[in-house]
Amino acid sequence: MVINKLLSYKESNDYSRFYKEIEDFLPDLKRYVRYRLYSIEQSGIIPRSYFKPEDIVDEVITEIFAGLDANWTEQKLRTELFRLTKIKIDELLNKESNKPEMEDINKLLEEEIRELEERLTVDAEGELVLEEDLDDIEYKQEKEKEGYLLFDRATEERILNIFDKDKTEQLTMAEREIFGMLLKIMPARSKAIVELYVFGGLSTGEISDITEIKLDNVNKAIDSFVQKLRKLLK
Repeated sequence: MVINKLLSYKESNDYSRFYKEIEDFLPDLKRYVRYRLYSIEQSGIIPRSYFKPEDIVDEVITEIFAGLDANWTEQKLRTELFRLTKIKIDELLNKESNKPEMEDINKLLEEEIRELEERLTVDAEGELVLEEDLDDIEYKQEKEKEGYLLFDRATEERILNIFDKDKTEQLTMAEREIFGMLLKIMPARSKAIVELYVFGGLSTGEISDITEIKLDNVNKAIDSFVQKLRKLLK
């Protein structure tokens, strides 16, 4: 049904209605873009509000507008929207940070998961940190500057599900802080998977297709993240 509407708008060259239809079909897309940009801003790679989520989404939908045909399914549309979005944000990140694209992503992800298991710990105050942060004299000062992540309801319900809590509840400030801190210190490839899972609302199979990472490795990255969250909340 969605594909037929989009094809009709494409045929009549009605980009505005095409855009609105995709927004209604996949509201998680803009949510994902907003969070990815926020995350990059927090890392200091780009200034705050330097890139607008709407601009990136518009670029993606423009490409979909040009490429859509009658052979597409809703699942293909969903996958392509996220695949193109991730590519554009990754290119932006690599350009701004002057980091070249890495190869053999599955091997790198496996190394990340192993390293994360070895390096994560909990300090005397119950805060999740990397081992080397415990020796950093600026650690406590930086910790005081960190704010809490705010989530819309759809994202909050996904996180409540990860915490194995009823989705009608609300996240506590402690849960927000733990979630945000763990996500912040995750290595890049593992973090990218979790972002697609939580903020994009994608299944592990969809994430595997979009990132070209083996399904088993996608599951390992998400399981590792989830187990650490639940352990820290005990």
